[in-house]
Amino acid sequence: MSAEFTIFVRIGTLTNSPSGRSLYELSGPDVFNKNEMAAILEEQLNRSVSVQEIGIEMWQEQAKNTELGDYQLDTRVQMFRYFERLYNDLIEYLSKSCRK
Repeated sequence: MSAEFTIFVRIGTLTNSPSGRSLYELSGPDVFNKNEMAAILEEQLNRSVSVQEIGIEMWQEQAKNTELGDYQLDTRVQMFRYFERLYNDLIEYLSKSCRK
């Protein structure tokens, strides 16, 4: 399973960045899945919003074209891999618990 633990949404029309695209981490008091977040954004922006899940390696390649330095990139990749292992361990634990 490809894991991306931070939900990023590209919103091109809300930024003045040279590329016309920015990444926004969405968080708040409620828990929404990616599709629910996209639906909320569609409603608020009155435009189509799609969800694209990418793997860590693809994220890393794309992030090299940002203002992040090597330290920031490496640290985030380590964090993503940590949460990927944690997620996989949790799924394994839960699947074993449900079989009991």
